[in-house]
Amino acid sequence: MDDNDNSHAKLDLSTLRQFRGTTIPHRHYLPLGLSIVLTDGCHFLREKAHCHWLFDAIASHLFFNPKIKKYRKDLVGLFWTLTALEGSAVKLTCLYDTDMVIDSQTISPSDIGDYVLMTEPIHIWTFPSGRKEGGIDWVALLPSEN
Repeated sequence: MDDNDNSHAKLDLSTLRQFRGTTIPHRHYLPLGLSIVLTDGCHFLREKAHCHWLFDAIASHLFFNPKIKKYRKDLVGLFWTLTALEGSAVKLTCLYDTDMVIDSQTISPSDIGDYVLMTEPIHIWTFPSGRKEGGIDWVALLPSEN
């Protein structure tokens, strides 16, 4: 990585606090036609931090993780925390009602260390936004966008 290449500059997570609501919903697609909606803040994080993998992981858990599917039927928010571990690994944790851990995943090695200055955990909230053909449409947002 060239230090003069601004396209790969480290993202300071404090910039995520500037987002309030969203102007354009952005889709994050998985194979099989599955997708979640990203707000402007989550879209910014995905693109600037080059972490499509983070939203792949969240969407995969929402659609396929049996522990999480059990809580999805309640149609309540699920809260995600990404925390830096030793080296380049990160831990993605899903919480129900902000305090009960449903499941977690250690992701290693992680590309996030190349693009994001992980000085604090990243929090992402997911909420059902209504029904669509084939199930529930989930929206991922930053806490400041609530």
